[in-house]
Formats: sequence, C-alpha cells, structure tokens
Amino acid sequence: MHGDINRTKIIGGKYRVLELLGSGGFGSVYRVLDKHLDKTYAMKIQPIMQRSDWEKEICMLRMLNHPGLPALHDVITDEYNSYIVMEHIKGMTLENYVKEKGKLELKEALQIAMGLCAIIDYLHHRSVPVIHGDLKPGNIMMEAGRIRLIDFGCALRAYSEEKADYGTPEYAAPEQHSGEISTASDVYSWGKVMMFMITGRQDNVVEIKRLNKKLKTYGIPRRIRKIVIKCLQPQVKMRYPSAGELREELQKIKTVKRHLPGMTAGYVGSILRLIGLGMLIYC
Repeated sequence: MHGDINRTKIIGGKYRVLELLGSGGFGSVYRVLDKHLDKTYAMKIQPIMQRSDWEKEICMLRMLNHPGLPALHDVITDEYNSYIVMEHIKGMTLENYVKEKGKLELKEALQIAMGLCAIIDYLHHRSVPVIHGDLKPGNIMMEAGRIRLIDFGCALRAYSEEKADYGTPEYAAPEQHSGEISTASDVYSWGKVMMFMITGRQDNVVEIKRLNKKLKTYGIPRRIRKIVIKCLQPQVKMRYPSAGELREELQKIKTVKRHLPGMTAGYVGSILRLIGLGMLIYC
C-alpha cells in the first residue's frame, strides 16, 4: 500500500513520517511527528478512491468521546490520498500479548473482557448505536493497564441500509459474511475474543454443540461458560442483543466475601484469595 512512502515528505505542511505501524486492505498507518506541537500521532493513509470509507470513519470518530477510544486530531486530503491523524496509542495488541504469554488466567481474561465490553457498551448506547464491526485481538490495545479499541474502518451506525462483507473472518459473526450487521454482531465477536484469551488459540469455526465441553476442559466456571456460549450463538436472536445486556451479566460475577463465625475478615479474605476467582464463581 504505502510501505514505500517518502519518509522525507512533510504531509499537510507539518507531519513528518517516522515509521510504519501497520498496513492492510484498509490502507497504512504511520507514526508521525507534528512539527508544530512536537508530538507524535498515528496517521492512517488511504487512497483517494476509498474516500467514502474515509468520510465514514471520520464521521464515526468525530461523534465519539471515550477514554477507551483514540481521539481524532486532524484530517487532510490531497490529490492522491486521504489522511486521518489520531491519538497514537502506545502499547501491545491483545493478539501479540496472548501469543507471547500464552492463554491467560481467567481473572486477567475477565478484566480485559469487561474493559472491552464497557467500550462496546458506550458505542451501542449512542443515540444511534455504533457497531464497531471488526472486534478482534489485533484491534485491541493493551496500554499502561488500560484497554483501548482502535480501527473504525468497518464501523457502522445502526439502521444504515449499507451492506458489505464486514469484519475479519475469524472473528466476524455469521451474518456479517452475508452483509448483515447489528450490535449483536459485536457481541459475537466479543465471545470469539474471549475464547482466544482463555484458550490461547484462534478457532475459525465454533462448534456450538461441543463448546460447553471444550470450555470445561479449560477450567472455565459454569456461569462464564453460559455467557460465552450465549454470545457465540449463530442465530442473532439467541445472543445478547447488545453489549449493555452482556455487561450486566458480567457485572453479576463477583467475589462473594462472607464473614464466618470465629474468623476475622482478614483471615477470610486470605482464604478466599487462596481459593481463587474460578472456584468462587462456579456456582
């Protein structure tokens, strides 16, 4: 795409290209330096022929304001390309994190999954819900203990009549492959991301009849198995309709701390920590 961009070129009169961050069918993303502010940003470059996609993504970013999403800084066009300048989110993608670390402990996977769910819930609760459309580990950034969601190239406002083959095949809901998409599609992708974290594997096909047994082999408690299985139902109506309902279910999973007779709160807390989160939420 733009891997051979002239690094000495100053884009828009002030942005100097420093390095390529990534590229694909969406275009290329570079780390750039704003010479006027002496601050680095991420710049997404797309050919001018993809202008409609560029305008759609700009529209999305302008209407969103959440700490888990990249802030829009600038937009530029010239005769060849369109440029979106955004906050540069430093850190590692969830995809690389899991590949380096292996499958995550349930407690960590839940923390990440709940952080992601909070961001999706924000999107789904706009006056006109926003569907990300491409939730996957490569679009989730681990930055200083925070979860950030990037790449709104596939994002769509609900009730749009636009139809396309959205998302990444390994994480897209079944209906997305035929051009249909809804907030429940993001819920399905959340389920696939959760599976990737707790198994360390990217399974292209979900066998729903065998999913409960598979999750059991990984030591996943019943309450969490039920949530993941509901998210991964192939029929849209059988899933949580949006991240709001999913988030409510996740928030019910709490450590039960009870003061037992003859035991101090500190002693009980120590026992509960030793038992671990998994055992506490099996019921």
